[in-house]
Amino acid sequence: MADAVGRVHGLFSAVANRISGHGSPLRRTLSPIYGRALSALSRERGIGITINGESFRIDPRFRSVFPEVYEPALLALMRDRLSEGDCVIDVGANLGIWVMHAARLVGPRGRVIGFEPNPATAETLRRHIKMNGLEARVTIEPVALASRSGTARLFGAAHGAGTSRLDGANPEGAAAHVEVDVPVATLDDYCGQMGVRPRLVLIDVEGFEGEVLEGGRRTITANPAMTVVIEMHPTLWPAGGLARMHAVLDALGREMKGISDQSDPLTTYGQVVLEPVRSTTMAENFPVTKTEEEWRAQLTPEQFAVLRQHATERPGSCALLQEKRAGTFKCVGCGQALFVATRKFESGTGWPSFFDPIDGAVGTTVDRSHFMVRTEVHCSRCGGHLGHVFEDGPPPTGLRYCINGIALEFEPA
Repeated sequence: MADAVGRVHGLFSAVANRISGHGSPLRRTLSPIYGRALSALSRERGIGITINGESFRIDPRFRSVFPEVYEPALLALMRDRLSEGDCVIDVGANLGIWVMHAARLVGPRGRVIGFEPNPATAETLRRHIKMNGLEARVTIEPVALASRSGTARLFGAAHGAGTSRLDGANPEGAAAHVEVDVPVATLDDYCGQMGVRPRLVLIDVEGFEGEVLEGGRRTITANPAMTVVIEMHPTLWPAGGLARMHAVLDALGREMKGISDQSDPLTTYGQVVLEPVRSTTMAENFPVTKTEEEWRAQLTPEQFAVLRQHATERPGSCALLQEKRAGTFKCVGCGQALFVATRKFESGTGWPSFFDPIDGAVGTTVDRSHFMVRTEVHCSRCGGHLGHVFEDGPPPTGLRYCINGIALEFEPA
């Protein structure tokens, strides 16, 4: 029966394309009626469609949401980086294009977790998973992800597909929308509680990209092999959104690379992949060298993320910011003395700041990550990333060495 419905749908579509365009008033009027008729005829099996060369079954009411070719560059990246048995998290799974593609790629031993907080959309997504026989490898979580757990107001499309968004209606979405309070979690909390270690995280949350990344900091920095792909919506960011994204990328030790044709991955709509920052210091020879495994065994996950992956701690988070005793600040990686307390000053930035290091204690490189040019500072003995130096400090040097406190240990005089 469903296959017959599919053939009827194909014939009807061919005829409709001949007599009216996709955006014609007649087609917009008749399309919902036709969709309901198809849904009634196909019952729970849906209709067959092809997306990026893969055959799937879907609820016919949402056939217009599933184009025959959809973001092929992203699919190519997924095929390159995923293997059978991997785990994928899709944040903002919508009706399931990427959930279903991912489930096919990771195979029966793999796992796909789709976060979709819009109740109507999540229900349709579950039907799509069932129609395609993927229940054993797909979990749908009716939860939104953000920077902290709790509840939030979700503004969703009234038809149950597309541009759902937290804390305000999507100005780029449909005019009609519904409002509902939904549970909110963080990626860190979820992965920690469920014991999940994703190989790929997809994020499409209509302007809340920074929120999701902030809530996944521990998970992302602890897994440098993890691929993170974001659909960027910079026009939907609140005031200060660009600066916030810079800070988030610094904290994660990641930089953006476009996989769509956008001119500037950070400020233009499109798909981007977050790659670990590759420092030139890692290729140099230092007196103290260790393997990645040895560094991980010695350092805490947070210390490793900063010293070895160029992450940035949260401003105001380190106790050394308030340290005012006489003494010496040393590299937590190798113990080399870096700064004396008499050269520390209050910069108001939230990070320990110094106007001059001990002679020969630090090295610098040009840091071109996040589409900026900065001067990176590292320990000259082990190459561990410390922070950056800026030309807005006090006399006598006029420099501000802005240092991650977690990269330091203090030895009182």
